[in-house]
Amino acid sequence: MSSRRILLLGESKTGKTHLAGQIYGRIRAGQSAFGFRSQPASLKLLEEVLDSLTNGKSAGHTPSGQYGEIEFDLTDPGGDKLELVWPDYAGEQISDMVARRSIMPDWAARIESADRFMLLVRSSDAVARKSALFSEPSRERDLGSRRRTDRMPVQMRMVELLQMLERARTVAALDLPELDVLLTCADEMETINDPKEALARHMPMLASFIGTRWTGPRVRYWAISALGRQLRDDLANEEFAETGPVEQGWIIGQDGQKLKDLTLPFAITSSIP
Repeated sequence: MSSRRILLLGESKTGKTHLAGQIYGRIRAGQSAFGFRSQPASLKLLEEVLDSLTNGKSAGHTPSGQYGEIEFDLTDPGGDKLELVWPDYAGEQISDMVARRSIMPDWAARIESADRFMLLVRSSDAVARKSALFSEPSRERDLGSRRRTDRMPVQMRMVELLQMLERARTVAALDLPELDVLLTCADEMETINDPKEALARHMPMLASFIGTRWTGPRVRYWAISALGRQLRDDLANEEFAETGPVEQGWIIGQDGQKLKDLTLPFAITSSIP
C-alpha cells in the first residue's frame, strides 16, 4: 500500500474553509471515490461549516489570527493512503511568510514531506486589479511588511510563495513535487472552458512562472466553485438549503467538463520520472 501527501496552500478569502467543509460532506455522504481512514481532528470546525451551508448560509471567513490545521486521512479506490493537509485555514500564515520572506520550521517540515502542492488562487482577485502588475506606491512610511505585501497583486505574492517553496525544497535536496492550480470561487468569473487559459489571461505573471517550473503532466489546472454560488452569512438562501450542500458546487478540469465531484484533483496521476 502506497501513501501520498498533498499540501494545500492559499491565502485568506480563497475559499479553503468552504472547500474543506464541502469535501468532508461529500466523502461523509459517500459521494466520492475516497473514504476516511479516521475522522478528522478538526471535526468541530467542519461540522460548523456544514451546519451553516445546510441552512443556506455562508460559513463566513475564518477569524483573523485563528490558526489551525485541517488534515484528512483518506483511502483511495485502490486502497492507497492519501493525506490532505490544510496547514492554515485562516490563510494568514501564508501571507506572513511571503511578507517576511521566511519559512517557519513547522512549515519547512510540511513542504519537505509533501508529494504534491495544491495552490488555491481566487481568480476574481486578479480580475479586480487586472491592470496592476506591480505594487502600488505607498505614501505611508510606517507600514509593516504585512501591509506592504497586501498591496502587491495576488499573482506577485503567489510567485514569491512558489519561489520560497522551491528554495525550501532545494535546501532539503528535494525536487519540486507535482502541482495542482485551483482557480477558486470560479462562479464569480465569466464562463471558463480552459482553466489554464483562464489563469494565463487573468494572472499572466503567475502562469508564466508556473510554466517555467512545472511542465507537461507535472502540473494540472482546475476551476472550482465549492458552493456553486455566493451565499451570505446573515441571510439564508432557501433554494440552496432545500437542495442541500452536497448537491452544490462544481469543478472544471482541462477538458472543459463541469463535474460535481470536488475531490477530482486529489486523484493520483501517472508517475513522473
